[in-house]
Amino acid sequence: MRNSLSSVGHAVRTLLLLRERQTVRVSEVAEALGVARSTAHRVLSTLCHYGFVVQARNRGAYRPGPQLVEVGLAALRGVDVRRVARPHLEALSAELRETVSLIIVQGDRSWFLDSVESMEPLRVTTRTGQAKPAHCTSGGKVLLAELGRESLRRLYPRERLPTVTARSIASRTELEAELEAVRERGYATNFEESEIGLSGVGVLIRDPEGRPLAAVAVAAPSSRLTDDRVARFARAARETAARIERDLRLEGLSRPT
Repeated sequence: MRNSLSSVGHAVRTLLLLRERQTVRVSEVAEALGVARSTAHRVLSTLCHYGFVVQARNRGAYRPGPQLVEVGLAALRGVDVRRVARPHLEALSAELRETVSLIIVQGDRSWFLDSVESMEPLRVTTRTGQAKPAHCTSGGKVLLAELGRESLRRLYPRERLPTVTARSIASRTELEAELEAVRERGYATNFEESEIGLSGVGVLIRDPEGRPLAAVAVAAPSSRLTDDRVARFARAARETAARIERDLRLEGLSRPT
């Protein structure tokens, strides 16, 4: 019994460490828990098996996994944002004939909670369950724009940022300027910053208390996302976000108190 409780305690403390640092290595977990590296590796392997953490690459750092994101969402006053948003994502995808996703940010990663894939022959495929660097996606950028300067710098302590393509934002200074533009126009864009040939537009969804909750992102082949379409997609996505916010409020009101 004691060993079981000890294992649970190690797992919980590791998850709390992830909350603070966003990424951890085996050596860091071992030091924080005061255990051998083999024990720390066993804890991380177990959490990885159940989807609470993911390893960026072989022998790389560990990040929050999709199951941890699911638990966090379930704690949001019991509201299933995916269920509420799903019919609105389907309607937006049908209207624009493009792929639409529901995105949240966990640390410096964008997580695709749900996607409705376009029926066009040339289309962006579903991203459900995937994670991308937040500063390289439209949904991620619109959520990062809600952070204050100090919070953003804690999230990105170094000037150089990791890139995915040649068009990815490569510096914190450039990101700060981009996020200021996002605040001014009310939506974010991604022009081949996360994947060559793919572009997108993202808008914010707020929870019933007005706090940033998630993002609606429309993704399309870059050849179809012309300047006039960016404006059209942004307007349609904002209307969809407003409908999701309305239904989230109604969901909260309808729950027993």
